[in-house]
Amino acid sequence: MALTPEIQFAVDTAIARGIGRSDAAPPLHRLLWAVGVAARPPHYASFASNALVMGGFWGICMAAFSVAYSLHLQPEGGAQMVIKAICIALLAAVAFGLAMATIFRSRARKASLPSWDELPGLYR
Repeated sequence: MALTPEIQFAVDTAIARGIGRSDAAPPLHRLLWAVGVAARPPHYASFASNALVMGGFWGICMAAFSVAYSLHLQPEGGAQMVIKAICIALLAAVAFGLAMATIFRSRARKASLPSWDELPGLYR
């Protein structure tokens, strides 16, 4: 995992304040960092950003699997089956994104994490 020093400092700060290692740097964020996206760790990201990233990833994966599965079960279902599967995936993605954003915000508050802008400016 190739992290920038700033992101590494933020993750280490979260871990030092009681956030678990897998929570401070979740698999999705480690994947983003590995491909070169400098996304803020989730406890330092905005509510909207967390909802979009988590919900978007979940929605894309769920839509792909649900469309494939529904077409496997009823190949004659056609476009109507695909639209229904995508709508269900979108609703689930919104719910998942909002739930994850709420969880990250709550844990950051409970651990008294500073905001991204309040982190020491050693690497900025």
